[in-house]
Amino acid sequence: MIHIFIGTKAQLIKMAPIMQVLKSRNIKYNFIFSGQHQETINELLENFKLDPPDFTLYSGQDVTSPFQAVLWGVKSIIHAFKHRDELWQGDRRGIVLNHGDTFSTLLGSLLAKFHGHKRAHVESGLRSHNFCHPFPEELIRVLVFKLSNIYYCPGKWAINNLKNQQGEKINTIANTLYDTLHMKQPYEQIDINLPKEPFCVASLHRFENIFQRKQM
Repeated sequence: MIHIFIGTKAQLIKMAPIMQVLKSRNIKYNFIFSGQHQETINELLENFKLDPPDFTLYSGQDVTSPFQAVLWGVKSIIHAFKHRDELWQGDRRGIVLNHGDTFSTLLGSLLAKFHGHKRAHVESGLRSHNFCHPFPEELIRVLVFKLSNIYYCPGKWAINNLKNQQGEKINTIANTLYDTLHMKQPYEQIDINLPKEPFCVASLHRFENIFQRKQM
């Protein structure tokens, strides 16, 4: 069975195209929601016409600080082991898709390894080669690399960053966000006056981009 482990808004946005393709092909998957981000998740699921999670590890406030992350992680691991049959729907030889470099990515990889599932990392191989920037994302990336069996890499550069890792490396050429931006469904009901000339969309959501004057 395919298990998709998601915990943040960004992960859902980037994994939505994969989930939609699986749904369109009638391929059953187990959607596990870690609960790291709660806000707007239901709205995003509705926009992408996706079913609600099959299993939710945590229901509470968004996890936004390292202390909250540690507490949330411990609670989630305990809950996962108490309800492991329900969590994995009785599957013992599946594959778990984890995305990106969040605390949920690491949690999903650890839980999958403990239960004996294969671990596939989506958007794999991205590196800054500086553990302090961004922190803790760069550290999480390296840990998830070591826990994974299959790597879906957005380009040759990403694959080259995994040359010391054992496992299957697949060049997806582009990030799944490319597929998300080409999906029409989420924007059918939104009236936006787009400029006629070429334009780009930029995200400045990282703290280091917002609070450091030099970066901004």
